[in-house]
Amino acid sequence: LQSRMTSFKLSVFTVIFAFLACKVTCQTDEAASFKNMTKETYACPEYGMNFPGHDIETYEGHIETWQKCGELCQVHPDCKFWTWSHPRSTYYPGTCLLKSSDYSAMKEERFVSGAKNCSTC
Repeated sequence: LQSRMTSFKLSVFTVIFAFLACKVTCQTDEAASFKNMTKETYACPEYGMNFPGHDIETYEGHIETWQKCGELCQVHPDCKFWTWSHPRSTYYPGTCLLKSSDYSAMKEERFVSGAKNCSTC
């Protein structure tokens, strides 16, 4: 009887461990694919999206629309993505950040972001 209980406990432990390992792997894979998104997978624009880092130019506090931010990106030769801080944002409202990369993309309600080719609805 004790042998069966030990075997049962090991089986339960194995199942729980396998489940947790799968859960961690799935979350890691999902996060990695999100971080490495490319412009082909983005809506135009992406509301509630931030592309942190990789700044090449900053227009602080005077850009009135995400469309204008997108236009600034289109005319900048090194810009590939942009992030705009909307008027109700807690991060310098009206700020446009031109980006060289979308790596580390994250959901963040304070921002609207897009790819270089996104400047109109």
